Amino acid sequence: MGPPDTTDRGSTVPAVLVVLIGAVLTVSLAIEIGRFTGAVRQASYVADLAAEAAATAVDERSLELGGIALDRQLAIRLAEGISNDLDGAGNRSLSVSLIPTEVCIDVVQVYRPGLIPLAGVTINAGACASPMVG
Repeated sequence: MGPPDTTDRGSTVPAVLVVLIGAVLTVSLAIEIGRFTGAVRQASYVADLAAEAAATAVDERSLELGGIALDRQLAIRLAEGISNDLDGAGNRSLSVSLIPTEVCIDVVQVYRPGLIPLAGVTINAGACASPMVG
């Protein structure tokens, strides 16, 4: 038996470091995908909720005349109020489209990753609602 071979000493340390860095990046990516999915859900939720709120802005004069139409200014105020009251209002913009019997909301929200240094991603969501009588 001769002396131990010392030429391979310390060769596992770089391999372990590469594996650990890969594991950290994988976990970071999984977290960011989860956060992005949550942001998409939030944008859709804001669009739905704002459209439903705006659809309650029925013009009372149109009801008296036997029809149904939306009060444009009230619908916009209600939709914007809903959006502003929810988390992330600073990263979100809202546009409201109205025809007399339907309101559509388009939400544009910016998602900025926190763990991985990537550029922000724009999320678009939309929803429409109509007022109902009865």
